[in-house]
Amino acid sequence: MIYKLSKTDVRPEKTIKPTKPVAQTTKSGQELYKAYCASCHKDDGSGVPSSFPPLKQSALVNGAPEPLIHILLKGLTNQKTGKVQYEGAMPAFSFLRDEEIASIATYIRSNFNNQASAISATQVKSNR
Repeated sequence: MIYKLSKTDVRPEKTIKPTKPVAQTTKSGQELYKAYCASCHKDDGSGVPSSFPPLKQSALVNGAPEPLIHILLKGLTNQKTGKVQYEGAMPAFSFLRDEEIASIATYIRSNFNNQASAISATQVKSNR
């Protein structure tokens, strides 16, 4: 359903206000990956040749957590992996909460034939 908002001179008699604050729910790492990462790195983590690097069996993904966290928070351009130069730019996802970055990183590190440890929100916070 699509709503169209338009300016009007008519004011409602009563303003509807929420009675409870809306709770922030953290989506799963898989859901967040699909929303923010899969369009470039693909659903299976295979990437796009010469544009976006694969996450499958990636040394960066399986290595120390800090470089991956840094890339997720700050982005990256013109990455070279071995002899392959990737032209696509990785945007910064610093607008995501620490828990969301940790969830994405943990998902990536435990899927696509990767076998690395989980990343916590505390680790993300200390690298922000």
